[in-house]
Amino acid sequence: MARYCGFFPGTQGRLLVTLYLPDHSCQPLRWLLHLPAFADEMNKSRAIVAQQARQLAEQGWAVMIPDLYGCGDSAGDLSAARWSLWQQDLCKLIGLLQQLGVERLSLWGLRLGCLLMLPLLRNSPLPIERLILWQPVLDGQRAMTQFLRLRTAAGLTGGATETLDHLREYLQCEQQLEVAGYNLPLPLLLAIEAESLMSVGALVTLTARDQPLSVEWLEVARQPERGLLPASKVCIEAWQGACVPVAARQVVGDGFWAAQEQVEVPALLQATTEVLCHGCVAEERGEKESAEKGADYLSMPVTDLLEALFSCSSLAEQPIDILCQGHSLQGLLHRPAVAIEPATRGVLVVVGGPQYRVGSHRQFLLLARQLASAGIPVLRFDYRGMGDSPAGLRGFQHIDEDISAALSAFQQQQPQLTEFVLWGLCDGATAGLKFAARDSRVSGLVLLNPWVHSEKGAARVQLQHYYWRRLYSAAFWRGLVGGRVDIPAALVSLWSLFGKARSQSTTPQSKNPLEETDLVTQWVENLQAFEGRVLLLVSGRDLTAREFDLAVDEHAGLRRLLLRPAVTRVDMSEADHTFSRREWRDEVAERTRRWLQSW
Repeated sequence: MARYCGFFPGTQGRLLVTLYLPDHSCQPLRWLLHLPAFADEMNKSRAIVAQQARQLAEQGWAVMIPDLYGCGDSAGDLSAARWSLWQQDLCKLIGLLQQLGVERLSLWGLRLGCLLMLPLLRNSPLPIERLILWQPVLDGQRAMTQFLRLRTAAGLTGGATETLDHLREYLQCEQQLEVAGYNLPLPLLLAIEAESLMSVGALVTLTARDQPLSVEWLEVARQPERGLLPASKVCIEAWQGACVPVAARQVVGDGFWAAQEQVEVPALLQATTEVLCHGCVAEERGEKESAEKGADYLSMPVTDLLEALFSCSSLAEQPIDILCQGHSLQGLLHRPAVAIEPATRGVLVVVGGPQYRVGSHRQFLLLARQLASAGIPVLRFDYRGMGDSPAGLRGFQHIDEDISAALSAFQQQQPQLTEFVLWGLCDGATAGLKFAARDSRVSGLVLLNPWVHSEKGAARVQLQHYYWRRLYSAAFWRGLVGGRVDIPAALVSLWSLFGKARSQSTTPQSKNPLEETDLVTQWVENLQAFEGRVLLLVSGRDLTAREFDLAVDEHAGLRRLLLRPAVTRVDMSEADHTFSRREWRDEVAERTRRWLQSW
């Protein structure tokens, strides 16, 4: 199996495409095009999607994963994205495959990406013979309402009282709205809301075909014996009633597209691989499979395919492979477009949480572009088990080898670099400090809302900053009076938190025993060992930041270390954990740039 990554010339700008191919000199016959989830659901799903793509490539499939315009590593901003533009770009990709001799194409949608299947069934240059739906969004209007609720929920924590009606009125007037860090344009919202897998138009599209169509519908649940979601059953019955062959099943797994931690869903991967690799479309048509392995491949060499597909590459933003302990990690290097003198200091972004190298609301990508425009080279990468990089997820405490390999690759690509700054958010900040304390190549650290979690610390912070604030919330009291607050459950939760807050242990209770470390003590030891400069950025509306401040208040040694001249602290009182508004994100990038250029 081989992974390739490059830029394809989209209609309005370059699109990053990741391609997984079998280990063969020629391109395969069977192709699967992934249609990604929306916004941060795509980010949190990236590792699972990559795992599935690798499995299928090992079984002889070519799997193509495009980042749509304004998403992922592709060009543009979501504010300029359009539903029709995404369709045009996908059809352009499919058209290239047709030119290269590909005849078989299947579509694999995740969440909102499943809604893109309908226009592609109507307009694809190649016939579509199979649909794979992962936890499909059935109705675009409901999906957009749920997305807008992210804005109202964020407003409630900050004391605002925005409603969905207010947000839609604002969209009508201003034509776009910032939601969870994304600039959502009105035309895109309206076009998505017009799509539905349960509409009459969907049934017409599915049945008005000359070629047979196979549909595999897969959902995950912690208790799959309860069956498919009720709305899914209604939709599937409507499709089956229109003579569309739908095979539906539910497997054990968590909602990885919305998880706060990266989760594994092996049952979903296994079910998908079985569907695609044990019972090929050709067999379903009654065609006789050739016994020769070569019959599964086209005559065109893979090198010609890559040259045609990645025809829009540039040194300004270049995908690179990083070799780490026998695994190829995916990185993306940002070179300054214009530099008065060659830069000698580069920035390596260390990813944390369930994200990958792009970051929540594309924060890491946008940061890298802003720093590169100021003459500062940046490398973003996925460590093992994260994003597009293979191997099992190691956890942030065990990625020293990955960071070291990334720095070596960075220096190989930019030989003029003599020192590096690690930039990390949350557990990426703690991982960066741990590494920097032991590697002399690192001269500086930018640490945002560092992760020093323990059950005791988290419980105390929740009691002080969440529950206490709720007592002053009018919405809470309206819910209490209106019977919308589960009082017994709330009391049980409070009692549990009181018990944890009074605990004597400061060791985090992790699902992974390798992570059970006193992170505050580790932070003190590593900060004491690090001799470089530190920029510390702390949000005001973030429980992770409050837990860090609690640790600072209670640990005299940590307080002394943070008062050293080499440490600069900046408090952003209104910002949340991921700096999800443009003004906060831009301030982070600007403060990072000024700090980097001040020494």
